[in-house]
Amino acid sequence: MKPQLASPLLTIAALLAAALFAFTPRVLAVESRVVTPQELWSLFEKRPSPFYPYEARRARTTGSGLFRMYVNRDGTVRAVGVMKSTGSKALDLAAAAGLYRSRLKPGRNREVDIPVAFTMTP
Repeated sequence: MKPQLASPLLTIAALLAAALFAFTPRVLAVESRVVTPQELWSLFEKRPSPFYPYEARRARTTGSGLFRMYVNRDGTVRAVGVMKSTGSKALDLAAAAGLYRSRLKPGRNREVDIPVAFTMTP
């Protein structure tokens, strides 16, 4: 009597599942906490304001968004990600550029979420 092999579809599905599991990023323990605005701003050594792009001001474009700063141990900003867009690519780029120029107090590698708003007064 011949041994029965698994169906080809099951074999392919098992291989795909194994490949997905092997390449799925693992999340290690990360400290995450909500801080007050005073605690947040106390992390900064240098906090330049983002420039409001001329074309966006001229078009009276406004918006607010949430950005994540990836900070090195020495306090320099390694990268800035957009968590929630301002609704304008120009404003997103301006906010990211401003945050990239920031400097935080040295410590450990951190991810810091920062709200940024571009508003105009009448």
